[in-house]
Amino acid sequence: MIRTMVENKRRWIIYELGKTKTKFVLKAYVRQLVSGSKIEWEKLGQMYRSDQKQPVWTLKRLIKQEETQRMIDEEIDKLLFDEGITPKFAIQQRKKVLKKALEKEDLTNANRVLDSFEDKLDMKPKETKFQQTTEISYVELLKQAERKKLGSGDSE
Repeated sequence: MIRTMVENKRRWIIYELGKTKTKFVLKAYVRQLVSGSKIEWEKLGQMYRSDQKQPVWTLKRLIKQEETQRMIDEEIDKLLFDEGITPKFAIQQRKKVLKKALEKEDLTNANRVLDSFEDKLDMKPKETKFQQTTEISYVELLKQAERKKLGSGDSE
């Protein structure tokens, strides 16, 4: 039964993402997202599912899906590419910012740029956790305590 529910959910998402209306609404959502303006959930919800009691909830449910997120990411990449913002462009701009920061001896911003390079190039060391365990032999401790008692008893 659970397997059927998962399969039905997957089919629903694939069906929804194939619809022209859904693609149109997701493109509008991405444009709002990229522009930095407030997301107009009510308008988008009405565009997507005006027949629903809670169209905003239905849209948000769709947007949370993994397949939808992939589609949104692809649309964002496409919009950025159309505007000329490519990985090469981003690196060039970071290099310019780094050069200006070094010229002004602004080490804080220079370090931020270098950190961003490290993040993008995956150069930062991975955090590793070490767990140190100590094995204590209680028998050995008891023997040592016994020897100390005997040694201190001899000196009395």
